[in-house]
Amino acid sequence: MKTRTIQAPVVAYMVAVGLMLMVAQPVAQERAERELYASDTMVLDINPDSLHRPTASYVGAAVCGECHADAWEIWLGTGHARSWVFLRTAAADSIAARIAGGPVSEPAQSQRCLRCHATAAGVAPADRVSLALQDGVQCEGCHGPGSMHIEQGLVLAGDRLEASRMEIPDEQGCRVCHTADRPAHEGLGRPAFDYPQRQTQIAHPSSREARWNLFRERPGAYLSIGLRTVLSRLFGS
Repeated sequence: MKTRTIQAPVVAYMVAVGLMLMVAQPVAQERAERELYASDTMVLDINPDSLHRPTASYVGAAVCGECHADAWEIWLGTGHARSWVFLRTAAADSIAARIAGGPVSEPAQSQRCLRCHATAAGVAPADRVSLALQDGVQCEGCHGPGSMHIEQGLVLAGDRLEASRMEIPDEQGCRVCHTADRPAHEGLGRPAFDYPQRQTQIAHPSSREARWNLFRERPGAYLSIGLRTVLSRLFGS
Protein backbone atom coordinates (compact mmCIF):
# COMPACT_ATOMS: atom_id res chain seq x y z
CA MET A 1 0.00 0.00 0.00
CA LYS A 2 2.84 2.36 0.80
CA THR A 3 4.42 1.76 -2.63
CA ARG A 4 1.15 2.54 -4.38
CA THR A 5 0.79 5.72 -2.30
CA ILE A 6 4.23 6.89 -3.42
CA GLN A 7 3.65 5.96 -7.07
CA ALA A 8 0.32 7.76 -7.42
CA PRO A 9 1.72 11.31 -6.91
CA VAL A 10 4.63 10.51 -9.24
CA VAL A 11 2.28 9.36 -11.98
CA ALA A 12 0.07 12.40 -11.46
CA TYR A 13 3.10 14.66 -11.64
CA MET A 14 4.30 13.06 -14.88
CA VAL A 15 0.86 13.40 -16.44
CA ALA A 16 0.69 17.06 -15.42
CA VAL A 17 4.14 17.75 -16.90
CA GLY A 18 3.15 16.01 -20.11
CA LEU A 19 0.01 18.10 -20.43
CA MET A 20 1.97 21.29 -19.78
CA LEU A 21 4.46 20.39 -22.53
CA MET A 22 1.64 19.66 -24.95
CA VAL A 23 0.19 23.09 -24.31
CA ALA A 24 3.52 24.92 -24.25
CA GLN A 25 4.87 23.55 -27.51
CA PRO A 26 2.25 25.07 -29.82
CA VAL A 27 2.40 28.34 -27.88
CA ALA A 28 6.19 28.51 -28.34
CA GLN A 29 5.86 27.59 -32.00
CA GLU A 30 3.24 30.29 -32.54
CA ARG A 31 5.48 32.87 -30.82
CA ALA A 32 8.43 31.86 -33.03
CA GLU A 33 6.30 32.14 -36.16
CA ARG A 34 5.09 35.59 -35.11
CA GLU A 35 8.68 36.74 -34.71
CA LEU A 36 9.81 35.15 -37.98
CA TYR A 37 7.07 36.77 -40.00
CA ALA A 38 7.00 40.03 -38.09
CA SER A 39 7.37 42.04 -41.29
CA ASP A 40 4.19 40.46 -42.65
CA THR A 41 2.13 42.25 -40.02
CA MET A 42 4.06 45.52 -40.24
CA VAL A 43 3.37 46.47 -43.86
CA LEU A 44 2.47 50.13 -43.56
CA ASP A 45 0.51 51.09 -46.65
CA ILE A 46 -1.30 47.96 -47.72
CA ASN A 47 -5.04 47.79 -48.19
CA PRO A 48 -6.32 44.42 -46.91
CA ASP A 49 -8.92 44.42 -49.69
CA SER A 50 -6.10 44.45 -52.26
CA LEU A 51 -4.72 41.08 -51.10
CA HIS A 52 -5.52 38.30 -53.53
CA ARG A 53 -5.93 34.54 -53.20
CA PRO A 54 -3.86 32.53 -55.70
CA THR A 55 -4.94 29.17 -57.13
CA ALA A 56 -2.12 27.55 -55.14
CA SER A 57 -0.15 28.62 -52.07
CA TYR A 58 3.45 29.75 -51.85
CA VAL A 59 5.92 27.33 -50.28
CA GLY A 60 9.20 29.31 -50.26
CA ALA A 61 12.57 28.83 -51.92
CA ALA A 62 13.87 26.41 -49.28
CA VAL A 63 11.13 23.92 -50.18
CA CYS A 64 11.85 24.33 -53.90
CA GLY A 65 15.51 23.65 -53.17
CA GLU A 66 14.76 20.21 -51.76
CA CYS A 67 14.44 18.91 -55.32
CA HIS A 68 15.95 21.77 -57.34
CA ALA A 69 19.18 22.13 -55.36
CA ASP A 70 21.26 23.44 -58.27
CA ALA A 71 18.73 26.13 -59.14
CA TRP A 72 18.41 27.08 -55.45
CA GLU A 73 22.17 27.54 -55.11
CA ILE A 74 22.28 29.74 -58.21
CA TRP A 75 19.38 31.82 -56.85
CA LEU A 76 21.29 32.38 -53.60
CA GLY A 77 24.04 34.12 -55.58
CA THR A 78 21.72 36.53 -57.36
CA GLY A 79 20.40 39.95 -56.46
CA HIS A 80 16.93 38.44 -56.26
CA ALA A 81 17.86 36.68 -53.02
CA ARG A 82 19.04 39.99 -51.52
CA SER A 83 16.29 42.24 -52.86
CA TRP A 84 14.48 42.59 -49.51
CA VAL A 85 17.77 43.15 -47.66
CA PHE A 86 18.46 46.10 -49.96
CA LEU A 87 15.35 47.80 -48.58
CA ARG A 88 17.10 48.02 -45.19
CA THR A 89 20.04 50.05 -46.57
CA ALA A 90 20.75 53.78 -46.58
CA ALA A 91 20.58 53.74 -50.39
CA ALA A 92 17.00 52.43 -50.22
CA ASP A 93 16.06 55.13 -47.69
CA SER A 94 17.49 57.76 -50.04
CA ILE A 95 15.49 56.45 -52.99
CA ALA A 96 12.32 56.05 -50.90
CA ALA A 97 12.53 59.69 -49.80
CA ARG A 98 12.22 60.90 -53.40
CA ILE A 99 10.29 58.10 -55.06
CA ALA A 100 7.53 58.96 -57.50
CA GLY A 101 4.15 59.15 -55.81
CA GLY A 102 5.49 60.53 -52.55
CA PRO A 103 8.11 59.50 -50.00
CA VAL A 104 8.14 56.13 -48.24
CA SER A 105 9.31 56.16 -44.63
CA GLU A 106 9.94 52.41 -44.19
CA PRO A 107 10.86 50.74 -47.52
CA ALA A 108 11.14 47.24 -46.01
CA GLN A 109 7.59 47.52 -44.69
CA SER A 110 5.92 49.30 -47.58
CA GLN A 111 3.77 47.51 -50.12
CA ARG A 112 4.95 49.95 -52.77
CA CYS A 113 8.48 48.58 -52.40
CA LEU A 114 7.70 45.03 -51.36
CA ARG A 115 5.66 44.26 -54.47
CA CYS A 116 8.92 44.05 -56.43
CA HIS A 117 11.38 43.27 -53.64
CA ALA A 118 9.56 40.37 -51.95
CA THR A 119 7.67 37.50 -53.51
CA ALA A 120 3.94 37.29 -52.70
CA ALA A 121 3.86 40.52 -50.65
CA GLY A 122 0.42 41.20 -52.11
CA VAL A 123 -0.91 37.73 -51.31
CA ALA A 124 -2.99 36.93 -48.25
CA PRO A 125 -0.69 35.61 -45.46
CA ALA A 126 -2.70 32.39 -45.26
CA ASP A 127 -1.49 31.54 -48.76
CA ARG A 128 2.19 32.02 -47.96
CA VAL A 129 2.55 30.60 -44.47
CA SER A 130 5.91 28.95 -45.24
CA LEU A 131 7.34 31.88 -47.19
CA ALA A 132 9.13 34.79 -45.53
CA LEU A 133 9.12 38.14 -47.28
CA GLN A 134 12.65 38.65 -45.96
CA ASP A 135 13.91 36.08 -48.50
CA GLY A 136 13.32 38.54 -51.32
CA VAL A 137 12.39 37.59 -54.87
CA GLN A 138 12.21 33.82 -54.65
CA CYS A 139 11.58 31.01 -57.15
CA GLU A 140 7.82 31.50 -57.04
CA GLY A 141 8.16 35.18 -57.86
CA CYS A 142 8.97 34.11 -61.41
CA HIS A 143 7.44 30.61 -61.63
CA GLY A 144 4.22 31.09 -59.65
CA PRO A 145 3.04 29.45 -56.38
CA GLY A 146 4.33 25.92 -55.94
CA SER A 147 2.03 24.00 -53.60
CA MET A 148 0.11 22.28 -56.40
CA HIS A 149 3.37 21.42 -58.16
CA ILE A 150 4.54 19.65 -55.02
CA GLU A 151 1.27 17.96 -54.12
CA GLN A 152 0.17 16.89 -57.60
CA GLY A 153 2.92 17.60 -60.10
CA LEU A 154 5.11 14.82 -58.74
CA VAL A 155 2.41 12.39 -59.83
CA LEU A 156 2.93 12.72 -63.56
CA ALA A 157 -0.51 11.94 -64.92
CA GLY A 158 -3.22 13.66 -66.92
CA ASP A 159 -4.92 16.89 -65.95
CA ARG A 160 -3.17 17.17 -62.61
CA LEU A 161 0.19 17.40 -64.33
CA GLU A 162 -1.03 20.20 -66.58
CA ALA A 163 -2.61 22.08 -63.67
CA SER A 164 0.55 21.88 -61.60
CA ARG A 165 3.07 23.00 -64.23
CA MET A 166 5.16 25.94 -63.15
CA GLU A 167 5.27 29.13 -65.21
CA ILE A 168 8.20 29.84 -67.52
CA PRO A 169 8.95 33.57 -67.21
CA ASP A 170 9.60 35.69 -70.28
CA GLU A 171 10.84 39.22 -70.85
CA GLN A 172 7.39 40.70 -70.37
CA GLY A 173 7.10 39.05 -66.96
CA CYS A 174 10.49 40.38 -65.88
CA ARG A 175 9.65 43.90 -67.00
CA VAL A 176 6.73 44.07 -64.59
CA CYS A 177 9.39 45.14 -62.09
CA HIS A 178 12.45 45.77 -64.24
CA THR A 179 11.14 48.85 -66.04
CA ALA A 180 13.18 51.84 -67.11
CA ASP A 181 11.72 54.08 -64.41
CA ARG A 182 12.38 51.71 -61.51
CA PRO A 183 14.78 53.21 -58.92
CA ALA A 184 16.99 50.11 -58.87
CA HIS A 185 18.27 50.95 -62.34
CA GLU A 186 18.49 54.59 -63.42
CA GLY A 187 17.83 55.77 -59.85
CA LEU A 188 21.17 54.30 -58.75
CA GLY A 189 23.04 55.31 -61.88
CA ARG A 190 22.98 51.78 -63.26
CA PRO A 191 22.49 50.96 -66.94
CA ALA A 192 18.99 50.26 -68.22
CA PHE A 193 17.65 46.73 -67.82
CA ASP A 194 19.06 44.48 -70.56
CA TYR A 195 16.92 41.34 -70.60
CA PRO A 196 19.24 39.00 -72.59
CA GLN A 197 22.21 39.93 -70.42
CA ARG A 198 20.37 39.74 -67.11
CA GLN A 199 18.67 36.49 -68.04
CA THR A 200 22.04 34.76 -68.36
CA GLN A 201 22.93 35.91 -64.82
CA ILE A 202 20.01 34.03 -63.29
CA ALA A 203 19.86 31.07 -65.69
CA HIS A 204 19.55 27.72 -63.92
CA PRO A 205 19.02 24.05 -64.83
CA SER A 206 15.97 23.04 -66.85
CA SER A 207 13.36 20.61 -65.53
CA ARG A 208 15.04 17.76 -67.38
CA GLU A 209 18.41 18.60 -65.83
CA ALA A 210 16.75 18.94 -62.42
CA ARG A 211 15.26 15.44 -62.74
CA TRP A 212 18.67 14.00 -63.66
CA ASN A 213 20.31 15.77 -60.74
CA LEU A 214 17.63 14.43 -58.39
CA PHE A 215 18.21 10.88 -59.70
CA ARG A 216 21.97 11.27 -59.30
CA GLU A 217 21.96 12.85 -55.84
CA ARG A 218 18.79 11.42 -54.25
CA PRO A 219 17.93 8.17 -56.06
CA GLY A 220 15.51 7.13 -53.33
CA ALA A 221 13.41 10.27 -53.80
CA TYR A 222 13.49 9.86 -57.58
CA LEU A 223 12.34 6.23 -57.37
CA SER A 224 9.57 7.21 -54.96
CA ILE A 225 8.27 9.75 -57.47
CA GLY A 226 8.46 7.13 -60.22
CA LEU A 227 6.48 4.65 -58.14
CA ARG A 228 3.79 7.25 -57.43
CA THR A 229 3.61 7.99 -61.15
CA VAL A 230 3.07 4.32 -62.04
CA LEU A 231 0.43 3.85 -59.34
CA SER A 232 -1.37 6.99 -60.47
CA ARG A 233 -1.54 5.79 -64.05
CA LEU A 234 -2.71 2.32 -63.00
CA PHE A 235 -5.30 3.34 -60.45
CA GLY A 236 -6.00 6.99 -61.25
CA SER A 237 -5.30 8.22 -57.74
